[in-house]
Amino acid sequence: MTATIRTPIGSNDMKHLYKYLLSILFLPLVLFSCTSDRIKDNLTNKPGVVRFTLATSGLRASGTEKSNRPTPALEREKSISKLYAVVYRKSSGIHYKTIECTSVGTGTNSYEFDNEKSGDFYFFLIANPDDALETALKAGPTTPDDLGLLVATQTPGEDSQATNFLMTSKQVDVTVQSKTTTTISEKIKLERVAARFDFYNKVDGLEITKITFGLRYTSTHLFAQVNKRDDLTTTSDKVYTGSPLFVSNALTATIYGYETDKRSETFFTLEATYKGHPIQPQTIRLENFAIKRNYLYNIILHDLGGDVKPNDPLHPFGQLKYQVQVADWSDDGVTIGVEEDKLPKSLMVDYEAELAYAPYMTPYLKDSQKEIYTITNKATAVTLKVNSFIRQGSLELKEGYNQAGVSLTEEGSSIKDYATGRITRVYKLTLPQQDQFVAINHFQADDKLGPIEFFDVPLVAKNFSGETTKEFIVRHGRIKMPLEYLSKAPLNKAGDGFTSEPNKFSSVGYFTHDTEAVPRFGECEIQGKRYHMPRDYFELCSLIPRGTTGSIPAVGQNGVSADNQWEYVVMPSWIKAGVNRKNYIAVLASDFRTDKSKSTSYGLRFKHESKMGFGNKLLIAYKYEWHGDFARVRSNGPGVVNSYVKITCRYLGENFNGRVEDIMNEDFWAQNNEGDVSRTIYAMGSYDKRYDTGPYDETDDPRDRDLGVEAYMICLKVDKGDPRYVMASVINRDSWMSNHTLSINDTYPIWLFSNE
Repeated sequence: MTATIRTPIGSNDMKHLYKYLLSILFLPLVLFSCTSDRIKDNLTNKPGVVRFTLATSGLRASGTEKSNRPTPALEREKSISKLYAVVYRKSSGIHYKTIECTSVGTGTNSYEFDNEKSGDFYFFLIANPDDALETALKAGPTTPDDLGLLVATQTPGEDSQATNFLMTSKQVDVTVQSKTTTTISEKIKLERVAARFDFYNKVDGLEITKITFGLRYTSTHLFAQVNKRDDLTTTSDKVYTGSPLFVSNALTATIYGYETDKRSETFFTLEATYKGHPIQPQTIRLENFAIKRNYLYNIILHDLGGDVKPNDPLHPFGQLKYQVQVADWSDDGVTIGVEEDKLPKSLMVDYEAELAYAPYMTPYLKDSQKEIYTITNKATAVTLKVNSFIRQGSLELKEGYNQAGVSLTEEGSSIKDYATGRITRVYKLTLPQQDQFVAINHFQADDKLGPIEFFDVPLVAKNFSGETTKEFIVRHGRIKMPLEYLSKAPLNKAGDGFTSEPNKFSSVGYFTHDTEAVPRFGECEIQGKRYHMPRDYFELCSLIPRGTTGSIPAVGQNGVSADNQWEYVVMPSWIKAGVNRKNYIAVLASDFRTDKSKSTSYGLRFKHESKMGFGNKLLIAYKYEWHGDFARVRSNGPGVVNSYVKITCRYLGENFNGRVEDIMNEDFWAQNNEGDVSRTIYAMGSYDKRYDTGPYDETDDPRDRDLGVEAYMICLKVDKGDPRYVMASVINRDSWMSNHTLSINDTYPIWLFSNE
């Protein structure tokens, strides 16, 4: 007879699966989104029309082709031939519908779509998709992340007649009314996915005959991604010629390209003559720029030095000097003044951050992030670099801000890049230690998460004249990760403390679920500190993921790679907020990979969440390792178990926009790991005390069949479909899953979560 009977939910009893998941998972999500779903279902055939207006200034037309340059947008660049709303349910973040929008009136920039149902939703607008992208949109990208990862293969404006500019909007929230048109009051701005490049030639005697845009990207993701451009291999050289190629110092051709996520990746090769003599082809490389969508890059050629040798046309008599000025393609009032003798004053200022203790975050802290998260609660310093042109810009604390322990000082002298004219000033922002973790358990009366309060430091970056300012916030602190709530060992034999020998059978306490564990440890105090047993398997899922349909593990030797795997999670910190109410279950997405050669699985867990307002603030890197042979150990001997698993976590937070592959590198975990948290869990199995009265069977004793083979964590709740089983995490070499059930007759080691 087997001491422990395990039934993975969903594998042996479909009745349990439906009964459990439908009642526990889906119903709470529905209840959270709205209390009147019965009413909404009766209105399915009645329209829920959403009407909105596009911001005309964002896509304004000014001037005509080949004249009146520069101008942020031309008529054809703002043209909209078709427009779709990709709609998601706000309660779950899952795709609801993709709906074509229709124009309301003539020349009004107003559109509408029929949502068909009332309720809380959000949507993204996509303008001018080609046939392939249109098909993908209609197929329904499951999550906003899936939507952003769609690949657009339409060329980014192939010539001076192109009108098919792909455009997107940011997320728009809407509460759709059932019997009336819902009008969104704030105008919606569309942004082009492409970038535009304009050339201006101010060098007397220089005649440019050909421009080659080298390795131009002709495909891109629908929404900007970080460190994923390698997935897009579609590049080609684009050649621009004409006679003449420049008129009134401005390039007659219009050059377009897609974004890059690496600096120095964009370059142009210019072929020209100088005062009638051929010169060596010149390369214009945008060394300090990662190209961003919907931006206008003005490349101004202003000098060519050195002596010309007419008999040696390839003589490198001097580098072509140029300046790159960046403007929002959509903004009004951008002027260059190419007829002036002097270079125009640049309004550009940008900034970037470096976390010395977390250099793996640096790639995600460039390009003027509005919010910069320190991801630590320790006293620290953040390096901030302010870049400008003409003269040095500046960085200062926002006027009126005065907080003890915060200081902003300049480090060294400004640095000028003479090739581009960019001037960089380096500052150090010193921040004090935060004694408390950032709380994520403040719930309001409407059962929604209250504001997540970091230690915020507001700053302002300015260009040299102060005409351009960029405000941003450095947000200091971090949340307490779920693994930090877990006790460092199971309870001892007496249950009055935690064992100091967690791998020794004689030192670990084994307790029955209903008669011992629940009444004693459901809520308890140990050594002056409050603890609780995991309330249900959703809380266990904050540590170990659930298995997918058919009990397929994402972690362990048999772990299957997964992207955007749905997780239903309760955080241990919610115990103080009455977590057992179902609408506190967060619906999150995670990515998993397994490297069998290293006996390690990796999880990029708890990605974007919208229902409760977390965003990416819960994003954590998980590393799951298994060690030993996981062979049975007999309890009647020394009872020492050497097989164990180890979980390590690192907080990543809002700014991280990488992939799960980025955390699979051992260097990632070997360095800058001061903030990492680990727990070791030995395979202490279970123990069936019903057989204690009989002699021990050395061959096949039923009481300790899983000792050395598996590790268990049980929770308070039993299986609603069959109360003979308790909900639990089951961990072994091959698979780790939290949606398991175990026999209520056995005794188990007890792991606790702290309440604080």
